[in-house]
Amino acid sequence: MRMTREVDGPCHRDRLNVEKLRSAFPALEHVPSWDELILNGDSTFKWSAVLVPFTSRSDGTRVILVKRPDNLRVHGGEISFPGGGVEDEDLSPVDTALREAEEEIGLPRHCVIPLSLMPVEHTYASSYAVYPVLGWIEGVDEFRPSPEEVDEVIFLDIDLLDAEPKIERAIRNGVETSYPVYDLPKGIRIWGVTARILWRIAKRLREDGCSKWPS
Repeated sequence: MRMTREVDGPCHRDRLNVEKLRSAFPALEHVPSWDELILNGDSTFKWSAVLVPFTSRSDGTRVILVKRPDNLRVHGGEISFPGGGVEDEDLSPVDTALREAEEEIGLPRHCVIPLSLMPVEHTYASSYAVYPVLGWIEGVDEFRPSPEEVDEVIFLDIDLLDAEPKIERAIRNGVETSYPVYDLPKGIRIWGVTARILWRIAKRLREDGCSKWPS
C-alpha cells in the first residue's frame, strides 16, 4: 500500500454501525438497471456510480475516500469516493460501484454489503451523473490501491463534518455555480459532488441520532 491517512474526530465507537446505517437509509430492495436509468435520464450527462464505503476500525466506524493523483486529466488531486463511469458489463449502479472499488483500492466485491442507493448527483464541470451506493465493508483489514488511480486511502470520521459545509462559488462556462466545501484537518479539502454526498449522509445521520449533532 502506498499510503493511508486517518482523519479523526470525536468518534463514539458505539454510535454508528451497519445496523444503524440500515435504519437511517432506504433499503436497497430494488436495484434499477442502467438501462432503466439511462432511458429515463438526461442524455447530456455521462453515467457513473461511486461506492460510499463504511467500515469498522479499532477506534470506531469510518467512511473511506480516496485522493486522486495530481496528474489525472479529470478530477486530478481531488478527494472522492471510489467509483467511475459505467462499462458494458455493468448491469446497475451497484455493479459499477463494486467493480470500480475493486479496481481502485483492491476491495473484493464479496466483502461489501450494499445498503442503499442514494439520489443521483451531478458534476456540472465534467458532466457526470453520479449514483452513490452506500455500503458496509466486512472482512478487509488492508487495501491495495492502484497507483494509477489512487494516491491515498483516507479513513474519515464523519463526526468531523460541520453541520453545514461552506458554500463557495465559481464561474464555469460563463455560468455561476455554487458547491459545498469541507476543509478538514491534515490538509483534507472535500468539495463538489463528494461533499454533497457527505452532506446528505451527515444530515440523515443527525436526524437519526447517529452523529454528535442534535437533529
